[in-house]
Amino acid sequence: MNLLLLIFIMSAPLPPPGTPAQTTARTPVDLDHPDYETVVVATRKKEKKFTSNRSVTVVKKKDIEQAMPRTTPEAIADNEGVYIQKTNHGGGAPVIRGMVGPGILLTLDGVRLNNSIYRSGPLQYLNLIDLYALRRLEVIRGPGSVLYGSDAMGGVVGLYSLMPTVTPGKIPLGGELFTRFNSADMGWTGHGHLSTSINGLGLLFSGTYSRFGNLNGGGDVGEQVLSGYEQQSFMGKAHYEIQSGILAGWWFSAMFHYSHIPDAPRTDKLLTKNQVYHYDNRTMMAIAKMGFTLRSLATKGVLTFSFQDFHESRDDKKYAGYLTDLTSITNDVARVRTPGVDLKTTSKLGKGVTLNYGAMMYRDFVTSTRSTWDATDLWQPASETAFPTDSTYTSWGLYALAEWEALTFSAGHRVIVTGGYRFHGVTGYTPGDNTLPDVDISMYGNVFHGGLQYLYKRTINTGVTFSQGFRAPNLSELVLQGFSGQFFHVPNYSLKGETANTMEWLTRLHLGALRLSFSTFFTFIDDIIVRVPVDHATEDNAVQNVNHGKGEIYGAEGGILVTLPRGFAIFGHMAYTHGDSVEDDGPRTPLSKIPPLFGKLGASWRFTITQKLKGLAEAYALGAGKQDRLSEADLADSRIPEGGTPAWVTLNLRAALFDAGELVPKTRLRLVVGLENLLDQKYKYHASGIYSPGRSVTVSLGGAF
Repeated sequence: MNLLLLIFIMSAPLPPPGTPAQTTARTPVDLDHPDYETVVVATRKKEKKFTSNRSVTVVKKKDIEQAMPRTTPEAIADNEGVYIQKTNHGGGAPVIRGMVGPGILLTLDGVRLNNSIYRSGPLQYLNLIDLYALRRLEVIRGPGSVLYGSDAMGGVVGLYSLMPTVTPGKIPLGGELFTRFNSADMGWTGHGHLSTSINGLGLLFSGTYSRFGNLNGGGDVGEQVLSGYEQQSFMGKAHYEIQSGILAGWWFSAMFHYSHIPDAPRTDKLLTKNQVYHYDNRTMMAIAKMGFTLRSLATKGVLTFSFQDFHESRDDKKYAGYLTDLTSITNDVARVRTPGVDLKTTSKLGKGVTLNYGAMMYRDFVTSTRSTWDATDLWQPASETAFPTDSTYTSWGLYALAEWEALTFSAGHRVIVTGGYRFHGVTGYTPGDNTLPDVDISMYGNVFHGGLQYLYKRTINTGVTFSQGFRAPNLSELVLQGFSGQFFHVPNYSLKGETANTMEWLTRLHLGALRLSFSTFFTFIDDIIVRVPVDHATEDNAVQNVNHGKGEIYGAEGGILVTLPRGFAIFGHMAYTHGDSVEDDGPRTPLSKIPPLFGKLGASWRFTITQKLKGLAEAYALGAGKQDRLSEADLADSRIPEGGTPAWVTLNLRAALFDAGELVPKTRLRLVVGLENLLDQKYKYHASGIYSPGRSVTVSLGGAF
């Protein structure tokens, strides 16, 4: 079935070059559609999404308002080529082209969020970023290591925060209030932000509070105990742009982001071992940027300074029975302080030639403590900690990416060649103790990118790219010792970094009312890092990260949008991924956590009630195939049912009203109601520790002024 689907998509005929020209001339370009909007994440500079030579997923603020996602991970889930894995209700990690955790780079306003203690599980890292303080989310599907460095093996998630409104000579005041309720967890979210400007200085303040109860799963799952949690977030931002003089076009901005999830329980070991984890995650981030323009050199750039303070505390609670007779608690606390600097620059070198280049460096300072409690009611400090305290970890790199419009014809045909290179390094140090040695970390390397692309106006975009990726092992993989979710980790100080080579063919077509996208990729990984069981004196589920030969991942992604008369539309997307671990002179075995075939299919109707009052009605199905290709680690994972994760399909409805001042002058109101999982299906995303919501209602009400 999967093969037939791929053949069907790939067999879609390309139109003759002359045919679509008349269609394009008759049909106005929908500038609000993702194929024609500006994106940043693929090249670290503005470009039209349709003309990009990378596979990019975009979620705009309008999409967030209409879809009503609960969290940032859920906002990018169920979009083209992006799967999600959730161990608990408070977590969630994107799975992109078979990679998850440290294989996916997270950024906020261009600043790296991944640090040296990020683990491979779908924990609260991405959820710590306040969804409602974002104006858009962008995802590169495929390696981004040339531009972004380590961790960008499977993709890059770019998050972009709200911007203040700047009106020179005026003092405007605007903002938004928003609330959301969902019956599956009786969850409630309240958000507000306020924006103004004074003498050209734009100011914005944003705050969000969420409270979620225990999540009710579909079918016979019912209430999932200890799945509720709370979250508080705040953001402040200032932006100033020079309007005249020699520095006209230069700008300065500063941003502070704070988010706290005080207690997000994880219960996937509750039934098997009477064990529960309670996570306390907090992040504080300060970013200062300066944008500059050097007109005589045809150059623009942004210099960014950042500081992050990441805190994670975990209580490992063990009971004698099912949530009865607490016998012990192990509390692990890790804190990472990360100063960083990043310079990105774009220069036009001549007709049709653009060069993006820059440099970055981030340095982690890690502290860690561990304490234990038993029935004596006394807390005792432990001699061993999850990470050696006072560890450091530095990542840096220099890069350049050139784009050359090699051939241009008056009829609208273009051929574009791209090439890029990065030199990168990772260094670190972890002090030893009575049982562990000092560890010096030092890794250097090169990665390349190349592409050949053909464009015909806004009708055809097809091309091939070759991208190299790399991922240096972080401290969680090198020196972590003790329990971390499912397993007891044993350090491996000789671990090497992963490298990957990816070939991708991408095609986008805009044929009047029909828009198609398709991509297929092949990734070959060397020195792939996997967990393998090892013998341990006291633990029967001990594992160690090792370089395990080679890995191969291939797949295909396709999307469709058909715009019909009278506001109707049909949309859908689907993705397939296959991954194998290939040992030297050994058997091929499945890679861990590879998602099944998944996709979305739906229809929508946009209608007008009055000039200022408009509506939306939408019906769609989400689904995933069965995943029974399981690695050795998957077979030992209690989150995956015996025999694999079953296939599932959910049916969903959504309706919305948008008022642009009809009911309340000078305001924009919206009311959105969604009915989810109408058939009350019992389902979960592959390798997830919690079942997804059963039949439920979501209601959101928002107003902007």
